[in-house]
Amino acid sequence: MDHVRVLYPTSRRVLIDDADSGVDTNQVLRVQTGTHLFALDGATDCRPREIIVVVRGTTPLSPQEIIFLPLAGFPPGTSAGDPT
Repeated sequence: MDHVRVLYPTSRRVLIDDADSGVDTNQVLRVQTGTHLFALDGATDCRPREIIVVVRGTTPLSPQEIIFLPLAGFPPGTSAGDPT
């Protein structure tokens, strides 16, 4: 088992491989070692909308961090339609 922390400024439900993880953002989650698709539930106002990450070699005290940002946090000229 490995560990991740999905970061976002507000509390959102974390989706892993298109399934509800049962955990909100900013908490440590246990996941199987390997490649996973991460997203935030109902997230149309963040970037990226989803991200594929290989999770390996983590611990509860040193989880892999996966960062989502609000669209407002991006420089002028970028948008949700830009490649992630």
